[in-house]
Amino acid sequence: MSTKLKAGRIGHYRNAKSAITFKYVVNGSEEALKAYEEAQGGYFRVHENEKDPNDPLNGKPLWFTTKALPDEIELTITTNGKVIHDEATEDVALKALAREEEIERQMCRIIAEELVARRKVSKPK
Repeated sequence: MSTKLKAGRIGHYRNAKSAITFKYVVNGSEEALKAYEEAQGGYFRVHENEKDPNDPLNGKPLWFTTKALPDEIELTITTNGKVIHDEATEDVALKALAREEEIERQMCRIIAEELVARRKVSKPK
């Protein structure tokens, strides 16, 4: 049986190899978070905001990836103890994003065509 968790992106940074690393805060039941900590082992990290000791994210577990994923994802702890993102939820979000981007491209094309048409009409002879 696998354990499910939710994670929300809280930022990103460039790592030592200059790759962009995305940082997520992990949420789940107490049991799921304990399983997450065990699965992460020496890689387990929690949010620490030294500038703001009252930051509500302080002490929350973190998950890092260099993959560009949606802002909200699901994580799964597999039966062999690996923490992976749930690709099924990612696929749905990425397809929605692709549709939005296609709509934006089409709108930009229409606007550009309209501007060109206006310029041709108003151009003095």
